[in-house]
Amino acid sequence: MIHGEAEQKRQAGDQPDRVAGLIESRIQNRVRSRGGPDLKSQRPQGSLLWEGLEHGRTSMKRMCCFNLLGGLVLSLMTFIVWWYWEWVVSSSGESGSTILRNLGLVYGGLIAIWVAVWRSVVADRQAETSRRGLLNERYQKGAEMLGSDVLSVRLGGIYALQSLAEEEPEQYHVKTMRLLCAFVRHPTKAEDRGDNTGPTDTELKPNVKDYRVREDVQAAMTAIGTRSAADVKLEEKENCRLSLLNADLTCTLLIGANLTNVILSGANLTRAFLLSANLASAELALTDFSGARGLTQSQLDQAERLISPPKLGGLRDVDTGDPLEWRLGVLFPRR
Repeated sequence: MIHGEAEQKRQAGDQPDRVAGLIESRIQNRVRSRGGPDLKSQRPQGSLLWEGLEHGRTSMKRMCCFNLLGGLVLSLMTFIVWWYWEWVVSSSGESGSTILRNLGLVYGGLIAIWVAVWRSVVADRQAETSRRGLLNERYQKGAEMLGSDVLSVRLGGIYALQSLAEEEPEQYHVKTMRLLCAFVRHPTKAEDRGDNTGPTDTELKPNVKDYRVREDVQAAMTAIGTRSAADVKLEEKENCRLSLLNADLTCTLLIGANLTNVILSGANLTRAFLLSANLASAELALTDFSGARGLTQSQLDQAERLISPPKLGGLRDVDTGDPLEWRLGVLFPRR
């Protein structure tokens, strides 16, 4: 009997995570069908529903404390009046009924103030709950849009998630960046409607000039590349490193992109545009830079120094013209 009750409690505790996991279900199904890893491993710690429950508990505690404080104040005043009643009657020179009337007015005023404050607290709580619900709905809708077969819908989802991360960075930046990275690693396979521009063996040849990166992948990389220094600090605070492991970024436009701390190991950056891109502490093990444009030696020297070098393919420094080389230096420099 006790074991059965414990099992029911355990299942009830797991329910929020199961519900929140439906947010990325469509993308997960796409990844599984292509043999990719489960995106649940990329989901940030703490589901949206669980955060809402925690916020509700905090608000309820505050309201209970407020009620308790009001009750204590009224009780204290009642005790004081009762204790000094004879002195109040004798010193005021007024009848007991008049004193009781005046005390009733004071009590009524205090109760009116308490009710006004209470209504204000309740209104603020309802407004905050409504705001959080709208934000969660925007995140869920954006995540669902990434799994669409239509290019315009996927682009709308990327822009919606980027906007949400910029408006509420503390709550949604890391979640959004992880989700976009997962999409870049395993983009939704579009239907044959002219928007699926994934590379073929012929298109990856250096002499092919008409290759065009997928628009949704480019939009996601643009959102990732526009991270600010404050955003990077948020990621470090949550011990998060964005992962683009083995991602196909062929011909991606990354001019001025902030790729600080990003894992790019095994990524295909063939003929990518990397002018002024920030690769500080980025992981570049076996990253393919063949034909990349705008890369300099100083950019490579800022990356995390792993033993496995990137594939430079005879590239030259765009500033000096000297051949680029992988300098080991000190492994894992202090950030």
